[in-house]
Amino acid sequence: MKVRASVKPISKEDRLVIRRSGVRIKKGRIRGGKKVRRIVSSIPKHKQRQG
Repeated sequence: MKVRASVKPISKEDRLVIRRSGVRIKKGRIRGGKKVRRIVSSIPKHKQRQG
């Protein structure tokens, strides 16, 4: 799964925890690296964003 850093703002309902150096979540937005290795979230699988 690859997600770009320019994805839509993340709402509190679908909060993604992104684990990679240089990637931050600020005020519901992803900032940092363009590609994310791993996405850990409590969202149901069918609702996860896939790039």
